[in-house]
Amino acid sequence: PTGGYCVYSAIELKRFHYLALALIPIFFGVQQAIEGGVWLSMTANSTFYSHFFSIGFLFFSHFFWPFWIPLSAYFIARNKKCSRAWIKLFFAVAGCFLGVIAFLPFLLNPHSVQTQMCANSIQYSVHTILDALLGTSLPKYLYIAVIIIPLWISRDWAIKLFGVLILISVIVTYLFYSYAFNSVWCFFSAILSIYVVYLIRRDKAE
Repeated sequence: PTGGYCVYSAIELKRFHYLALALIPIFFGVQQAIEGGVWLSMTANSTFYSHFFSIGFLFFSHFFWPFWIPLSAYFIARNKKCSRAWIKLFFAVAGCFLGVIAFLPFLLNPHSVQTQMCANSIQYSVHTILDALLGTSLPKYLYIAVIIIPLWISRDWAIKLFGVLILISVIVTYLFYSYAFNSVWCFFSAILSIYVVYLIRRDKAE
């Protein structure tokens, strides 16, 4: 419902440059539905479907979000003729590149993804090429930076705040749910996507 309302609002108010941002709640909803499939398949001890839905979840977490969120920020900045728009486009391209490197091995070898239950959360045990090249910590910092920096460099304080809220969700997830970071952080981000409604419908969103 939230995603549909966001898209409707962007079209109704003729703020088409917000459409990519408006789609974020919908995509988060799809991702959460896929993780529901992971839960059900693991409960039914179905290894095939567990891998299938896990790959679908990782498509969003490792490939999709690192380029879609910067791309959304780029469309908004381009419409406002912001001189920083090209920087956001750079981050979108970089996010796409990093996402391909991170996700493609999972697609080629699904059994490299190990999914298990941990403290009533889903833990995705994965190792990417970036982990092998840069260690396990640096790729995570790059991932977060690619998503957050395009929001932070916006001249719109409300867009900046969206980036701050995402960072807070990252810190909280890392401190309390590090054992299932991918799953829990995406859940918190899905909740934060409600903020997108405000971003689109506020008076100064032109």
